[in-house]
Amino acid sequence: MKKNILINIYVAIFSLSVCFLSGEIIVRFFFQDEISKERLEIGLRGNEGAKKLVRPSQDPEIFYELIPDLDTSFLGKSVKTNAEGLRVGKSDTGNDSSNDKKIRIAGVGDSSMFGWGVEQEDTYLRLLEGLLNNSNAEHKFRSFNFAVPGYNSAVESAVFKKKALKVKPHVLILHYDHNDAELLGELYPPDYIAPGVGDNFLHSALIKWTVRRVRYFLNKDRIYYKNVNKLFQGNFVEGPDYDNHLNALKEIASSAEKNGILPYIVIGDPWIKRVPDRNKDPHYLFLHKKLVFHLTKFGYGVLDLYDFFQFHMKKNDWENLRQLWIDTKFPYDAHPNEAGHKVIADAIFSRISNDPKFREMINR
Repeated sequence: MKKNILINIYVAIFSLSVCFLSGEIIVRFFFQDEISKERLEIGLRGNEGAKKLVRPSQDPEIFYELIPDLDTSFLGKSVKTNAEGLRVGKSDTGNDSSNDKKIRIAGVGDSSMFGWGVEQEDTYLRLLEGLLNNSNAEHKFRSFNFAVPGYNSAVESAVFKKKALKVKPHVLILHYDHNDAELLGELYPPDYIAPGVGDNFLHSALIKWTVRRVRYFLNKDRIYYKNVNKLFQGNFVEGPDYDNHLNALKEIASSAEKNGILPYIVIGDPWIKRVPDRNKDPHYLFLHKKLVFHLTKFGYGVLDLYDFFQFHMKKNDWENLRQLWIDTKFPYDAHPNEAGHKVIADAIFSRISNDPKFREMINR
């Protein structure tokens, strides 16, 4: 009886081994394009738009990230990153120590905070750093730009918890655009997977191919839109994806609180038009009012630029914010230009420097 059992076990092991080896041979001979690091890297080299700046992340929650140690030109401006993949200025040393005595500000967001079409020195995060340093003789401030074009709230939550917390920030500034409830879209197809995903200590091609196939099908589910949401002016305002993005924003605020970090959120919106009464403006009512309610409840210090921009338009006799856009020619590029970043930096500086919580935090 025992002999028969042993024979069956040996037969099963032998059969599995044959199947495994057969699979290895098949994958190595016929699926090299799906497992070879060299071939995968060639296939991922983007030369169009922001894809030339990013690579797939090993972390499926982050999905993609800026290429580390990058030094290139994008939209006519210099884009430089450090070894951690954070955008830095031309003269930055790359020393990202979290042990210095400066008040550290972590910025998490998408293309607007990243500085789409402007130099790093002209981004509102860097300008804010300068304003704070020039206004405070007792304390020095340092900003860290974790923003990446195309990020949504779910990815930003993962970036905050897995990357930004490592610099031990005292302050978080989260940039919010109204497309942050959207999924990642079709710019990054399901096979946008880091070449190292699936590598294993057995150096098995079959295992790597299997792992990458599983990731492929997970990516298929995560990047395409679920058409069950209510939209206003092309932005999600109700539905499961909108609720999921609110949960992600809540998680960020909760994580910041647990780590003793003061969280602020900046609601950017380049499409605001000048109106005499915001309570009669559908744009405000659908895209701002309810959102501010949620964000305040989550514990953020909320800076909704709607009122600030209304004041700015009235002061300059503008009907809209196109003077602050990168490009007003069709197709429009409404990312903030240098002047737009300065306006945002001034607004944040005014908001946080007059916040008792901020003053209390820096004087601890």
